[in-house]
Amino acid sequence: MLRKNRWLIVLTVAWSGCRMAPPEDQNKTQVRVLSSSPAQDIRVQVVKQNDESRTLLAYIRAVEAELDARMSGSETEAVRLLQRSIQQLEEVVRLGYGTLPLRLKTASGLRFLASRQSDSAVRKKLMERAAKHYFEALREHGDSHEAMEGYLTIERAVLRTPLKQTIKVFEGLAQEKPDARGIRFRLGDLYLGADRPDEAANLFGELAGQYPKNPRVWYQKGRAEYTQGKFQEALASFEKSTRLQGVTSDMYEALRAQASCLVALGERPRAQAILARLVAEQESVAENWIELAKWHFQGKDYDSTLKVLARALSLKPRNFLANVLMGRSFMALGRTDEALSTYKRLTVMWPDQAQSWAILGEAQLNTGRFGDAADSLVRARKLRSEMQNGFLLAEALRLGGKLKQAEKLLTELLEQAPDDFDVLRTLFFLKLDLEEFGSSYEIARGLHDKKPSFLTNYMLGASLERLGRLDESIVYLKRAIDEKPDFASARNYLGYLYAEHGIHLEESIQQIELALEIDPDNGAYLDSLGWAYYRLGRLQEARRQLVRAVEALDREGAPDSVVYGHLGDIYFGLSCYGKAFDAWKSALKLEEDPKLRRSLKKKLGRLELKQPSPRDCQPSKEEAVSPTALR
Repeated sequence: MLRKNRWLIVLTVAWSGCRMAPPEDQNKTQVRVLSSSPAQDIRVQVVKQNDESRTLLAYIRAVEAELDARMSGSETEAVRLLQRSIQQLEEVVRLGYGTLPLRLKTASGLRFLASRQSDSAVRKKLMERAAKHYFEALREHGDSHEAMEGYLTIERAVLRTPLKQTIKVFEGLAQEKPDARGIRFRLGDLYLGADRPDEAANLFGELAGQYPKNPRVWYQKGRAEYTQGKFQEALASFEKSTRLQGVTSDMYEALRAQASCLVALGERPRAQAILARLVAEQESVAENWIELAKWHFQGKDYDSTLKVLARALSLKPRNFLANVLMGRSFMALGRTDEALSTYKRLTVMWPDQAQSWAILGEAQLNTGRFGDAADSLVRARKLRSEMQNGFLLAEALRLGGKLKQAEKLLTELLEQAPDDFDVLRTLFFLKLDLEEFGSSYEIARGLHDKKPSFLTNYMLGASLERLGRLDESIVYLKRAIDEKPDFASARNYLGYLYAEHGIHLEESIQQIELALEIDPDNGAYLDSLGWAYYRLGRLQEARRQLVRAVEALDREGAPDSVVYGHLGDIYFGLSCYGKAFDAWKSALKLEEDPKLRRSLKKKLGRLELKQPSPRDCQPSKEEAVSPTALR
């Protein structure tokens, strides 16, 4: 009677599935096995030694070691015996008997041994050996779901192999095994994961032609087309997938995808009808509520979005998309703190996911928390070194005043991708900050020559204005506005340019007011408007706008020395010398540029002999409720 094990062992003695097919032209061997018991003493006499006999001997020793391990009362002894068993199995494989069950069993055993190791280096080596067996199983035997999942799990979770490298491996497998549908199918999945939808769509298109009655292929084809932005084609693929399936969970999955396509196509009533059916037939499925939330979000009904998401998260609290969508809804409603709290929750639930930190970092960047954004994006890059995370980190460093660090990072990124638009765009604005206006112009010119757009026109306009070429700057800024009338930044820039240089002041106000219609609480735009009124001599209106600008920027946690300086100039013009002193003092605390600091100190010096005018310095309505604006 076998002794009862005190611990759970993963390996099983399933050797009946591991029948070995000897290589051709091998001499036959007579092997006699003498055993007093199957678990204690297996002795082998080999009549004639050759590859086949050595293989059989290794095989028997592996079985012997595993049986002994199963009977061992000591976990330490059992692990030692299992190590010996795996060594013998690998010897069988080395001698040319790599059947699929044998490969899978060896890999599974190595993973089990790795799980019992405390030494990370040893654990990693065992996992590498297991991954190699899974890979060879795919090479030798084609489609094997267990081999594929085992290989990918180790590559992603343990070895952290870059996705680009994994794709190359599967591209090689697909070439070696062109009839292996599972390998090609998984390659398409990897293309989607790497944001390469064109290649995914081509591959799934081929598979749909070869397997026209396979609903999963049509579903994946639709996913690729959706990612490409080809929503009509994606809708047709999802509908095809639905028709090929009975009433199953896969059918509902395809229906949800159809709803997403209809939302993207603006066919909201059709999408709503599908979503109503999904919620009615599968009320307890969180994904249906998430799709309904996306429908509300697309319609900009953010309050309803949050209510539906609350239901979804009650069913599945750890759904990544639902949490992201909740954060975006809070952000759209101006509930910044709740949005950031939601995104921070992502990093708690998924601390090893680069995307969690990247989403938080981008939100912190967009709300002016540049130091926090840099910290989050550094975490994201450590987990996955993607270009997107790199240039966002550079932007956080730039806006946080760490210009040299940002420049160094951007230089590294350009070595990897010399033509990456986002990196070059960030480098353009960095060169503006460094007052290297010639370099910024060359970057903008190069991008515009390759592919002109509203953004490259804007960049040319900004760099030409800094170079003092105002007439040319105005031409490019107007082109940017003509190409994209809702481009608020270009309208504000043009309006501020007019105000700063004291020209076209009425048009300046018109352009900035149009920018504020698009983005009403933008502190920079409010500053521009106040400055335009100041240039026109309309000081009370200027004061009102500048107080709003200071308050808006303070709310965002991004107080600006230039805005405080403008407010001080307006108070000085109104003879409000005490308030001018406070505003300029605040500007001085924020300003780091030595030249601008000297200018502010001169202004403060001018106030020593000035007396305030009580008549002109009564608080405005905004100041009465906004004490922080005057600190």
